[in-house]
Amino acid sequence: MTGDQLTCGHSVCVSCLGDKSCPTCLKNPAEPDPENGLRQNGAAERKEDLGQEEDSTPEQIRTQADLNESDPQKPEVDRKTAETEQHVQTVEQKEEPLGPNDVVCDSCIESPRRALKSCLTCLVSYCEAHLRPHLENPKFQNHRLVEPLGDIERRTCESHKWPLELFCSADGSCICQDCVTEEHRGHTAVPVGEARRRIEASAPCLTSSCVSRYLSQHSVTEVRAVIEAQFQELQVKVERAKKEVTEILEGEESQALKQAEGIRAHLEQRCSDLKKTQAQMEKLSKNQNDVDFLQSSSTDSSQLSFDGETAHKFLRLTEENRKVTNTTPWQHPYPDVPERFEHHRQVLAAESFYLDRHYFEADISGDGVHIGLTYKSVDRKGSESNSCITGNNFSWCLQWNGRTFSAWHSDVETPLNVERFPRIGVYVDYPRGLLAFYGVGDTMTLIHKYEAEFLEPLYPAFWLSKKENVVALVSPGELLPLKSPSPPTPPLNEAVVAQT
Repeated sequence: MTGDQLTCGHSVCVSCLGDKSCPTCLKNPAEPDPENGLRQNGAAERKEDLGQEEDSTPEQIRTQADLNESDPQKPEVDRKTAETEQHVQTVEQKEEPLGPNDVVCDSCIESPRRALKSCLTCLVSYCEAHLRPHLENPKFQNHRLVEPLGDIERRTCESHKWPLELFCSADGSCICQDCVTEEHRGHTAVPVGEARRRIEASAPCLTSSCVSRYLSQHSVTEVRAVIEAQFQELQVKVERAKKEVTEILEGEESQALKQAEGIRAHLEQRCSDLKKTQAQMEKLSKNQNDVDFLQSSSTDSSQLSFDGETAHKFLRLTEENRKVTNTTPWQHPYPDVPERFEHHRQVLAAESFYLDRHYFEADISGDGVHIGLTYKSVDRKGSESNSCITGNNFSWCLQWNGRTFSAWHSDVETPLNVERFPRIGVYVDYPRGLLAFYGVGDTMTLIHKYEAEFLEPLYPAFWLSKKENVVALVSPGELLPLKSPSPPTPPLNEAVVAQT
């Protein structure tokens, strides 16, 4: 393959080029040079100019100089040349080392320098020095110079290595001259400049359409978001209200079930007591002594016993379950049942009080003994304070701490300035909601009383918090421990309670 020089001065294979443009400057050799006509190469042009200068007379040289000065492009070219030379000198003195993102001049072989511009026509990047021909030579004035491009090779067709001069409207891609006759045959192709102008001309309409579409979608999105937010908020409120109502209903249902269970247990107990009373009355009816009959048939005096199913394993029951002792740390082989207290050393009575007036007495011994009443629904397995007869709102009790008495309800302690009594009497008027604790001695002394609305049957409850605490259920009138006083009279009616 031989290389021939084109009219632009570049050397290429003419047989390979055919009727296409020069791949370096994109000039068509078939088109005449608009400024200087056809020339074989740059060297011939310079030689001809030198020959003319040698043969010219001084007058012709001055005339030529005047013509050059009258050339409207000459001052501009000279100014650009001077500015370029001055800028090159300044850059050579101040040029910094190449960075990783800098574009390198394609014409600098031995010592690469930073490119100042990239030519989209030549598809080459130039430094300050190698850019001068593009600034000074009129033949390059139509070349497009842009800021340095690191990917300038993308401006060339990968298949044919020709500049991407055309734009295929069908495929929306830039193509070269050979692409038009091959894979893009029959497609509408226009110069890239014209394609850009068309796109820029249609940009306002596209922008307006996109903006309108965006605003419409944005408006719909906002409305949807607002509706969804309101709906979610409504769902949250509905769920919250549902939860609150459900909790209220479940609480009321649980309370009603507990109350019904307590009443059922009380009725079963009363039924059993009535059977015993009936048998006793049948026996007493044969007794002709009126005093014995009245004392034995008193309705306010209750004969209680401890419920072994509820006793903590550190509590020992004796005397037919009418005496309980704290034997810590010795446990007793009681079976594990749901009714048994697991943490607090507590025990309930087997009998309950409901609808009527009731009274019972108990002897207490040891510091830390608690005596009171509670509902059957009291927690048996928990270790919290609400599992103890001092720490919930459905238990009322009296404590002896070794120095004085204290009243407990809802985990609130009320100290009482009362002397010690070894026997405590407990009076309950269920219909009136009255609960009173008495100190039983030679006389009866009111220690403390509560007024409350009772919702379930009340069970006598006892907490023996310390080792060797003892509680013994006694019958009213039974002799006091270590004393032989006259039997105290239990409060048989409201007048007795008020007087005390």
